[in-house]
Amino acid sequence: MTTTKLGLTETANGQANYLNVNEALARLDQLVQGAVTDRLATPPGSPTNGSLYIITATATGAWAGRENQLAYWLSSVNAWTYVTPREGMLLHVNDEDEYYKYTGSAWTILPSSVFTGGTLSTALNEAPIVTLASASTVNIGGAAANTISISGTTTITSFGTIASGAKRVLIFQGALTITHNATSLILPTGGNIITAAGDVAEFVSLGSGNWRCTDYTRADGTSLAGGTGFANPMTTAGDIIVGGTGGAATRLAAGTNGQVLKIVSGVPAYADNDATVTQSIIIACSDETTALSTGAAKVTFRMPFAFTLSAVRASLTTAQASGSIITIDIDEGGTSILSTKLTIDNTEKTSTTAASAAVISDANLADDAEITIDIDQIGDGTAAGLKVALIGVKV
Repeated sequence: MTTTKLGLTETANGQANYLNVNEALARLDQLVQGAVTDRLATPPGSPTNGSLYIITATATGAWAGRENQLAYWLSSVNAWTYVTPREGMLLHVNDEDEYYKYTGSAWTILPSSVFTGGTLSTALNEAPIVTLASASTVNIGGAAANTISISGTTTITSFGTIASGAKRVLIFQGALTITHNATSLILPTGGNIITAAGDVAEFVSLGSGNWRCTDYTRADGTSLAGGTGFANPMTTAGDIIVGGTGGAATRLAAGTNGQVLKIVSGVPAYADNDATVTQSIIIACSDETTALSTGAAKVTFRMPFAFTLSAVRASLTTAQASGSIITIDIDEGGTSILSTKLTIDNTEKTSTTAASAAVISDANLADDAEITIDIDQIGDGTAAGLKVALIGVKV
């Protein structure tokens, strides 16, 4: 009879037992806190006494046909002894410095005790929050949790020592000073931080007792002020801050009603929404079908705002075939604003193709100025549908 797990030979009453006992002791010596010398398919030539092996495929020599069995050498009997493993056996292979588990059909390596990457299949729940009293040195590295509530008002200058990479989240219960040190307690402001109840900070260990604050969130949502603080240049409601010389904060005063923020010569500035946008005022000087005739003030209107002209155009719905070139004049307050008048060549519908382009002599049309349009000359009398366009920008 043998024992259930290790297969130790049992002895009967009156039996000479020393051989069975010695065999059992040898087997216990191998399997209890078992340490395997190596995993091999071929028996070593000169095995040391008590050396234990896992037999791998494809076994040869004295081990042939014994794959997955355990073999140990006893010099006292000058032979190999074999053990058939049972499911759940766990042995350390010294040559590989790894643990192997027997599944019932094969030896499989256990995952390393050092996590080397992968995806957790369940939540990773950390230890409950612990409380530490503030002191010159608060040993957060030695705390029994990753999240620590800090009580008291004593100034903190150190967080103790723990291996590099360790992280701790601190929740402050009240006001105290965390003292900045460029080596051992690096704060994001480069200066001391005065905490408030509910503030939360995250620190990472740099090793050798050095810590860096990687995040600090105030309970009231305000940001940390660093160094001498931020100088607010704004003085009046509606002001905004823009980057000045060297990136320095600069005040830009609020614009007036209707103005928009634009870039003028590379600098932010408020300006009228249409101050630099080209516009056109188009005036119909006849209906669409009636033949044009000459005459002054075919259309009279007043400018709705001051306007700076950049161009003028004329167009027809129906072009004339021949005769004198159609000629149009534009007057401001009875005085022509053109030194070379608008013309439309025969068979053309637009002044943009005229052989002689119009020339503006007075580009500045005043607000509420009276504008009249004259037809000075026509040709064969077939032209119809005259429009004149004033192109420019509102002043």
